[in-house]
Amino acid sequence: MSAMRKEALAAVVTAAALVAGCGGGGSNPVAPVVTQPPAPTQANITVTQAGTAFLCLSPRPDTFFRVQFTVTLRESAGLGANMNFVRVSFLKGSVEAERQEIGANAIVAGLGSNRVAASSERNISMRFDYNSGPSDFDHVALLFDFTHDRGNHLNAQLGGLANIVTQTACPAS
Repeated sequence: MSAMRKEALAAVVTAAALVAGCGGGGSNPVAPVVTQPPAPTQANITVTQAGTAFLCLSPRPDTFFRVQFTVTLRESAGLGANMNFVRVSFLKGSVEAERQEIGANAIVAGLGSNRVAASSERNISMRFDYNSGPSDFDHVALLFDFTHDRGNHLNAQLGGLANIVTQTACPAS
């Protein structure tokens, strides 16, 4: 074999060896492990007042006054819940002058649903008619009772309404 042919053959063998060493074979790549966050065990619902609250005369003949307000319900843990009831307490100091409460059926009838979806926010307008006069209480406290999707009860409270406007008639809601 001529020297030129030997060099050409050596170049082909070297190239083949290099190509075989690149890619192909080797170890199998391992897919990355994706860790899912743990499912929430408890809903986390907060209640805040949204806007102005109104104190006015009740249009109902069996009560004297009405309090009307909007609240924002916010669920932040990723677990939905249903409202069981909302309780409004009219307090003078720590003494309850009057209490009004609406249950799940009334909530559904008034709002179309008592549901607070997981990781959501919902604004709801509420009004409660009562008999205590404005001088009979100095603050209004709200308690919202829920059952979350894992079957446990929880409460969310709004310690008092702020920014209350007193007028003869409440605005249409």
